[in-house]
Amino acid sequence: MNTEKQSMKTIQVGDTECVLLGTAHISKQSAAQVKAEIASGGYDAIAVELCENRYHKMQNPDRFANTDLWQVIRQGKTGVMMANLALGAY
Repeated sequence: MNTEKQSMKTIQVGDTECVLLGTAHISKQSAAQVKAEIASGGYDAIAVELCENRYHKMQNPDRFANTDLWQVIRQGKTGVMMANLALGAY
């Protein structure tokens, strides 16, 4: 079974056909699938759903570089920051 196409679903909303494509932001295969679908030219419009954290990351890509590490430690968010850095490096 092709795992790439498992994450796609076509639904009908009124007169409009919508294609939903589930992605994994850290997967190169998933990113390639998204690029291929967009390049196919088969869509009149494309919408992207982002969680709030990803939206802020896109709006401020230097956020981690400007982070006060002492504040992170005081707030007890060291583990969260380490996990974010590890996932980003992956």
